Amino acid sequence: MSRFTVLHLTDLHLTRHPDDMHHGFNAWQRWQQMIEHCLLSPAADQPRPDLLVLGGDLAQHPEAITYQALRQCLDQLDLPWVCVPGNHDDVSLMRQLWGDSAGLPCADQWQAGRWQLLLCDSTADGDGRGSGSLSAAALARLQYQLQHPQAEHQLVVLHHHLLPVNSPWQDEVMTGNAAEVLALLDQAPQLRGVLCGHVHQAHHWRRGHWQMWSTPAVAAQFAAGQPGFLLEPQPALQAPAGRWLQLGDDGSMRTSTVYAIRGST
Repeated sequence: MSRFTVLHLTDLHLTRHPDDMHHGFNAWQRWQQMIEHCLLSPAADQPRPDLLVLGGDLAQHPEAITYQALRQCLDQLDLPWVCVPGNHDDVSLMRQLWGDSAGLPCADQWQAGRWQLLLCDSTADGDGRGSGSLSAAALARLQYQLQHPQAEHQLVVLHHHLLPVNSPWQDEVMTGNAAEVLALLDQAPQLRGVLCGHVHQAHHWRRGHWQMWSTPAVAAQFAAGQPGFLLEPQPALQAPAGRWLQLGDDGSMRTSTVYAIRGST
């Protein structure tokens, strides 16, 4: 059985200057460390991905110089890639700089064999604290895509989480209209899974016929299950991280988190 391999990297929080810090870590160094680990010098048993999916919060402060530097890095990878925006991103600026040659905000789906990836913008109606929602147009587009699938199996990608992670400060800024989104997903029998970022932690949920995963960050990691903000204290979970997914023709999904140290969890 053939499998389509996806590498999901999210929450880069890249800075304007390469030496600037994000929560005490150098975001550009962590990005380069992750790219080196997964793509340039991978482990012998690690597959090369068929697609790189960037999960939003690509920049800490959305400026042209940061997006242009990231685009230069991506162009050197010789690898198809798509992205969704996060609450730290500027969708209009991304579209202006990247045009139609990149993923969302310039595209809303990607097809590979028997799989269709639905790329959703969850940054509407932000409150400046990290929240976001699917706009009415984005919600309508998702509904149409779910009701008129172009492949046997579908995977939804968005930045904000749809289900609680039991950290009050983070659940206050989850997808604002999550109930509406969940109602659509629950009615789509071909849906297999949902990918998100935003929480800087790894989580897994099962909901009826589909599953959802959050991917830990390339930038600083946050401690799970906390009433307020706290950086991850466990050294093993502090490294830049991402998620591998292998999507089978039969609709199966194999997934694991990968940290920029040898080995994965």
